[in-house]
Amino acid sequence: MRSHKHDLYALLALLLWVATIGASVAIQRYADPSIVSVDVRSTIDAFTKQSAEQKISNTQREQLAERFSQALDASLQEYQTKHRVIILVKAAVISGTKDITPQIQQSVSAKMRQVTEP
Repeated sequence: MRSHKHDLYALLALLLWVATIGASVAIQRYADPSIVSVDVRSTIDAFTKQSAEQKISNTQREQLAERFSQALDASLQEYQTKHRVIILVKAAVISGTKDITPQIQQSVSAKMRQVTEP
C-alpha cells in the first residue's frame, strides 16, 4: 500500500511539474509579444491619391474617409490580436522590426471592397 501511495505522489509531482513548465512556456510566449511596424503615412497617402481620382461629392468623400479610417483601425486591431504583437508606426522605429504595411494595406483594401460590393 505504501508503494502505491509513493507512486501516486510521484505521478502527481510529475504532472504538477509538467503543468508548471507548460504554464511558464505559455506565459513567456504571450507575455513577450513581438514588435512590428506599419507605414501609416504611405497607407493614408495611397488612399488619399485613390480617392482624389474618384469623381464623388464632398459628402461621399467624407463617408469614404470614415470607412477607410474604420477599415484601417479594424485591420490593425485584427492583426495585433491574431499575431499577438505590438504595432508601432514605422516613423517611430529606427530599425529591427518586421514591416507589416503590405498585409495591413491588403486587409484595408479587402474591408473597403466588402462595404462597396453587394
